[in-house]
Amino acid sequence: MTQSPARSPASPLPPPTARRRLRRARSLSRAEVAARVGVTAKTVQSWETGRTTPQGRRREAYARLLEELAGPPAPVGAGAESKPEPVPVPEPEAEARPAAEAEPVAEAQPAAEPEPVT
Repeated sequence: MTQSPARSPASPLPPPTARRRLRRARSLSRAEVAARVGVTAKTVQSWETGRTTPQGRRREAYARLLEELAGPPAPVGAGAESKPEPVPVPEPEAEARPAAEAEPVAEAQPAAEPEPVT
């Protein structure tokens, strides 16, 4: 007699309202979540309202994504050495001309001494 392999239980999912809250907390659109799971935005909407429940591989992918969203946010540039952000260089004013095109500045003439009155 042979036994069929044990089926793994379906991945647990948070309640529909928590799913929506997790997505919004990370500023993701339904379309972005849908693209990561491989479904349409309408399907994600159905999952978030509780109208339908994901099954099979999509459930597994959605559960992993929700776990990721529930965890701490990944630091920007995770895995890379941290580098200071570049300092923005101020742009020259619109009316300023490059030094090569600037008009020569007249040298100041010393003031003439007043003539003595006799």
